[in-house]
Amino acid sequence: MPGAYFGMGFLHGRHRPLQTLVISAAARGVLAERILPRTDLLGIDVLGHRLSIPETGVRAAEQLTSRGAALLDAYVAGVHAGLKERGKPAAFRLIAADLPWPDRESVISGTLLAAFLGLAQCQERMERALVDALQAGAEPEVLEQMFAPHLRGWDPTLLRGVSLCRPRDRRRQE
Repeated sequence: MPGAYFGMGFLHGRHRPLQTLVISAAARGVLAERILPRTDLLGIDVLGHRLSIPETGVRAAEQLTSRGAALLDAYVAGVHAGLKERGKPAAFRLIAADLPWPDRESVISGTLLAAFLGLAQCQERMERALVDALQAGAEPEVLEQMFAPHLRGWDPTLLRGVSLCRPRDRRRQE
């Protein structure tokens, strides 16, 4: 079984080096420090630290069973082997970014961060779908039945006038 984890890690390191290294840096909360001091990267770092994601990865790594640690170590070794074979991604060579390679803690933290951001994005899409449906004339009672019990007690009149454009888009329109 460790061979499968090594293989998966190798594929990530060899064929997805950019994503693998960026997730590892994001998991540690060092994107802005290690890539570019951009506001968007700093925002991800701040979010990760606010949610204690790097610290949670450290604590979780300390609590791994010996089998769990062995499997995770096999994955990390595979990632390192794949990254060594592939070499530093060209984008990082151009900006001289030096990103930390994944370790037990950053793999766990990276998974937590990816799950959190993925769920947040899905929630935002569902909320936008509700606003779109209301603005298109959907019956609030039907939506309430479709999403029961999650819309119990909601006031759909508050959402009818909500604008779906992003704040950045509003500034451009002014």
